[in-house]
Amino acid sequence: MNISTEKKEANDQVIEGGEVSESGEADQGVEAVESVEVSKGGEAAQGVEAAQGDGSSKGGEAAQAVEAAQVVEAAQDIEVAEGGEAAQVVEAVESVEVSEGGEAAQDVEVAEGGEAAQEVEAAEDEGIEDLAKLLDEHDYDTPSVGDIRTGIIVSISSQGVIVDLGLKRDGQIPPSDLDELEDEEREALELNDEVPVYILDTGHPDRLLVSIHKARLNQDWIRAEEMLDSGDIIEAPVIGYNRGGVIVPFGNLRGFVPASHLVELRRGMDDRQRQQAMSKLRNETIPMRVIEVNRRRRRLVLSQRDAQKEWQEARKVELIDKLETGDVVKGRVSGLRSFGAFVDLGGADGLIHISELAWHRVNHPREVVRVGDDIEVYVLGLDREDQRIALSRKRMLPNPWSLAEEKYDINQLIEGRVTRIVTYGAFVEIEPGIEGLLHISQLSRDNVEDVNELISEGEIHLLRIISLDTTRQRIGLSLKSVSAGEQIEWMSQREALQAEEVDEVEADELVTEDDLAPEESLAEEEHLEGEESEEIELVESDVVDVAAAVDQALAEMDEEE
Repeated sequence: MNISTEKKEANDQVIEGGEVSESGEADQGVEAVESVEVSKGGEAAQGVEAAQGDGSSKGGEAAQAVEAAQVVEAAQDIEVAEGGEAAQVVEAVESVEVSEGGEAAQDVEVAEGGEAAQEVEAAEDEGIEDLAKLLDEHDYDTPSVGDIRTGIIVSISSQGVIVDLGLKRDGQIPPSDLDELEDEEREALELNDEVPVYILDTGHPDRLLVSIHKARLNQDWIRAEEMLDSGDIIEAPVIGYNRGGVIVPFGNLRGFVPASHLVELRRGMDDRQRQQAMSKLRNETIPMRVIEVNRRRRRLVLSQRDAQKEWQEARKVELIDKLETGDVVKGRVSGLRSFGAFVDLGGADGLIHISELAWHRVNHPREVVRVGDDIEVYVLGLDREDQRIALSRKRMLPNPWSLAEEKYDINQLIEGRVTRIVTYGAFVEIEPGIEGLLHISQLSRDNVEDVNELISEGEIHLLRIISLDTTRQRIGLSLKSVSAGEQIEWMSQREALQAEEVDEVEADELVTEDDLAPEESLAEEEHLEGEESEEIELVESDVVDVAAAVDQALAEMDEEE
């Protein structure tokens, strides 16, 4: 092939392209451009391929050089061709691109990369089909038995509760699981509530069997472990007891407080005393600290002793800050001393001085109160710095002096008991809370040097009121103003009353063991034998190891469940 021939062919192609452009056929114009591009680069590529093909033959290198030169020279001649034939073709193509919105360019791009795009689209279609198939076969984030998931209640019926877990399958809480909840917990469940559930079974194709009860149990175990690490104090009521200790609720779990960790149980108590003390704790709220958590063995052990001191100090500060002088509060008698009684106000103890126990004279607090008594007390005073609380019981009782003016008159005869003897006379109790003074000058018409010569403490005498001042709470009494006839009549009445009391006592004592029916006697004997055998068992139980007692108590709890 000579150079002049190639130029002529190239020119003919350009002229053909120009004629097509002038005729206004956009598609042929694009083909003309493509033919030009092919003539520029395609023939060069063909030349290279030809050269590669001829590389194995003789003289290939010379032919490759000649052909490449011919292609380049032809391309240059076409670019600089006079007459604007190539320019006309380009202008025609540009006009087609403007008028048609780039359809020609898109056709070129599709032509250049159509096969690759088809391959990508085929791969994407195939991947989407595979993904859809996998989603059909499996839940996203497939749950396993034992998982804890959170869902939203979408249905509540007699068949149970349906929970949306965000999976292909909803969770179903069966009625039997709902029965494990407390009535308040079950009634509180409502549509759209968010609840945690425990995955029980994943084998059903259309649903997951789940448990709300076990999920809450799991949360309680987690909370117990956290409290074991932190040492936080909790408060809970005693809901039961057995020989080893008391049972308390811990969320949906039941915790156990060994008897050795209860503050109310003192050393030296026998088993019967311990049982009585624990029975009194039922429904009482006590502070505790978690001391052992074992999920596998279902052991949750707590201690009141470990928490009591810290809890009591915190409660005492809180209570003293809240109390004000003049307040009336309820408490429980926690201890007795010769100088008064201590009352537990719910974490802090206040003191009732013996003079504030009653309006009458009290020799010892046990005369009016006992340990464990629930009473109302009046707050007399507060010492916030030393954290002391002064209380009064008698302020909660009616003051007998407020009615004394209505009940007593001057010259009235009354009966009184000698409570205390002093050098200048004796104090006589007319009624609880009201005492009068029997002055030494009013004992006898004769001169008296020693009061003890005529009266003694505890004696009861008939006396006459000679003065009355209810404002100052004073009553003057006289023994010498009582006539002999009045004394004789009073003594006769007292003897008659005493005789009646003796007859009543004797009548009550007529029922003896011989009068009991045989069945009653036999029952009493069996009861006594049972008590003896129980005492033997109690003595033997004292040597039981504490850990073994805890295990036994927990086992009893499991049996009850």
